[in-house]
Amino acid sequence: AELQQEGCTDFNVEAILEEPEDCDELFGIALGNELSTEFVPYADIEQDEKASRGYSLKKPSKALQRDLDEYRARRTATLNRFRKGRAVEQTTCDGDVANGLRFLGWLKDHRDTSQDEAPVPLTLRAVFSHARL
Repeated sequence: AELQQEGCTDFNVEAILEEPEDCDELFGIALGNELSTEFVPYADIEQDEKASRGYSLKKPSKALQRDLDEYRARRTATLNRFRKGRAVEQTTCDGDVANGLRFLGWLKDHRDTSQDEAPVPLTLRAVFSHARL
């Protein structure tokens, strides 16, 4: 108000009030229209489900089994100073482990290893700490 009385311009206020040039006011309308006319709902495809179940590692190594046991203990323990949040139910933990085994099985069969310096052991620690994950 003081600057306006002196005939000056407050550039901070002007910058806030100006609309950006790349603002598309119809974007929200276009997105809503696209979602309502072109949205394809999720559908179970039995063949994909069977294929994804086949990726799972059948016999985890001792090192991987140790990683999985530590994961289960950490996630389901009532108190754990290294975990943010509360303990999960056993069914949630079992689902997480099944997803991890499926991911490692897929990784084993489909990952391009041509640029790796050495083979990556199929353990949670080795895979998730690898630079090329």
